[in-house]
Amino acid sequence: MQTKRTQIFATAAMLILLAVGTPKAFAQTSGDTPAPSRIDLFGGYSYQRLNSASGSGVGVNGWAADMQTNVTRSFALATSFSGVYGSQSGANLQLYTFLAGPRLVHRTERANFFAHALLGGARMNASAAGVADNSMSFASALAAA
Repeated sequence: MQTKRTQIFATAAMLILLAVGTPKAFAQTSGDTPAPSRIDLFGGYSYQRLNSASGSGVGVNGWAADMQTNVTRSFALATSFSGVYGSQSGANLQLYTFLAGPRLVHRTERANFFAHALLGGARMNASAAGVADNSMSFASALAAA
């Protein structure tokens, strides 16, 4: 029951993020690079491959949501949340991540390039044959694109 409720919440959150962020995505400007919006939102599909110590792995599907607050034209504070769900060998798996940190942005007329260092946590829930277990650990995302 908890998994179904979590999936419904995640779907509703993604629909809200898309409704808020879509009108800005269709706005067109010409000439110089426009000033950044105060807040940028992203919501979408997520696929992850979880590997175990034995070398086997499982592909899991879910959602991702990000928010970026632009402090200046080149500096932003970013948050990232995700949830993925799957099963392996009769065990149901859920992985949730929550991250936050600074993001440097280089804006051009056609694209935005960024580098960030996000830190936070990850929570793994697993259940099989009526037995449930969960664990919490440190998570990070260092990226440049």
